[in-house]
Amino acid sequence: MIGPPSGHAIEITASPTVQVLNFVIEAPNGRGVSIGGPASSGYVIQGNRIKAGGDGIASLGAPGGTVRDNAFLGRGISGDLNSSLIEGNTFIDAGISLFEGGERADDNVVRRNVLRGGGISLTGAGNTIKSNFVSGGTGISLLHAFSNVIRNNTSIENGGCDINDTLGGGNTWTKNRFGTKCGDAAE
Repeated sequence: MIGPPSGHAIEITASPTVQVLNFVIEAPNGRGVSIGGPASSGYVIQGNRIKAGGDGIASLGAPGGTVRDNAFLGRGISGDLNSSLIEGNTFIDAGISLFEGGERADDNVVRRNVLRGGGISLTGAGNTIKSNFVSGGTGISLLHAFSNVIRNNTSIENGGCDINDTLGGGNTWTKNRFGTKCGDAAE
């Protein structure tokens, strides 16, 4: 597959309910999938193998998406996803980084993902991080995050902290398995 001139393999711009299903996506000099803006809501990215020099998937404020059952190699998911589902993916030397860009990273569900050599990093509110396995990377880290629920995760053998909650508030940590904790991360 030859991608757009940007170097990204797939670009979704102002196109709601686009589905990217069961592809091998490679972008050595760009993003695997670039999703631009709120007009690209309701996307589904499922069953793909994604290897990219930039982000595997990057969202620029597109709400209501689903990222399910993909394999990420080297780079993972990044951006200001909101009201989205990230479920059942495998990350090798890749992670999930949800942060405030043009939109806030709010009301997402991140569940049943396996991350080896990566981590889950979050800045936002109202998110649920549940039943993920994180090892050999950066653990689960919240920074300036409020009113999130983090439960039933296993985060072990990561560099630094397995779980970390810094400069946030009202986050609920329950039934997580971890080795080291930092900041306000509490069981």
